Amino acid sequence: MQLSTLLKNISVRSVSCFQEIEISHVTHDSRQAKESSVFVAICGQRFDGRQFIDSCDAQVIVADAPPSSPTTK
Repeated sequence: MQLSTLLKNISVRSVSCFQEIEISHVTHDSRQAKESSVFVAICGQRFDGRQFIDSCDAQVIVADAPPSSPTTK
């Protein structure tokens, strides 16, 4: 699926360096992210997925806030 098709019905606040790429995988586990993946960095009960953004191989990152933002629990 093309990235633009995946994002078509999603409200996007900001995009940096958009490129049309083929997406083959969506995951919230940074260890499963690969080059054609979308990594969804969510704040869970034990971990904040945003802390794994720099170490994952995904070309596309979806997050509810920038990595430097404080989280509230």
